[in-house]
Amino acid sequence: MTNHKILLVDDDQNLLEMLFSIFKRAGYTNLLTAASGAQALRVWRDEQPNLIVLDVMMPEISGFEICRIIREKYMFPVIMLTAKV
Repeated sequence: MTNHKILLVDDDQNLLEMLFSIFKRAGYTNLLTAASGAQALRVWRDEQPNLIVLDVMMPEISGFEICRIIREKYMFPVIMLTAKV
C-alpha cells in the first residue's frame, strides 16, 4: 500500500504488537517500533519517520514530552494514544 515510515511507540509489548499487526494488515510495510521514550527518540533521530503513533503514559519520558522534543525541530503527524479520559 505505502512505503511511508511509521514509528509505533508503546511500553506495553502486547499493545505494540497489536498496533504493528493492525498497520501491517492495512498494508503498511515500513513499520518501526520502540518500547520506551528514549528508544523512540533514538529511532526518530535515526530513521526520520513520516508519522509517529505515540503512547502518552510511559515511564521515563512521557509521550507528551517526546512530542514536545520532536516538535521543537519538526512538524509532522503525531497520533497520541491514551487511556486517559
